[in-house]
Amino acid sequence: MGQGTEGVTGVALVEVYRSNRRADCDERALVLAAIGVASELVSLGDSFALLVPEDSVTAAMTHLKDYDEEGRSRQREPGPIRAHPDAWLGSAGYAVVLVTVADCAARGLLGFDWFSSGELVSDLQEAGSCGAWSPRLRCTLTPAT
Repeated sequence: MGQGTEGVTGVALVEVYRSNRRADCDERALVLAAIGVASELVSLGDSFALLVPEDSVTAAMTHLKDYDEEGRSRQREPGPIRAHPDAWLGSAGYAVVLVTVADCAARGLLGFDWFSSGELVSDLQEAGSCGAWSPRLRCTLTPAT
């Protein structure tokens, strides 16, 4: 780092960051752009370098150092969720409960009709008319003739 070259505009440029990954240099160029420091990304064959004007080197280095420290302080992303080896037991248990309840309803256990006790009966359906309610509601609640 600190290697000087001439930029396209004729201003002396100094290398402030180098990486084998272009994405890392692009990221740091964005950081510098956010604080108003012009930068230039150059390919060096097997690596990439980020160059800034000579008069911006101190500000660029300070902000890039802060950016790197901030990146290290972040928590790592959690790893992939590992499935519990016996997770299928919960699904199997749920299926057993559903089948058991359906079987009890079909056999009429506990001495009452399970299907009619779960049925919603309202006065509107029995009356066959909705009175002052909307015609659409009346059509859905009145029996077809």
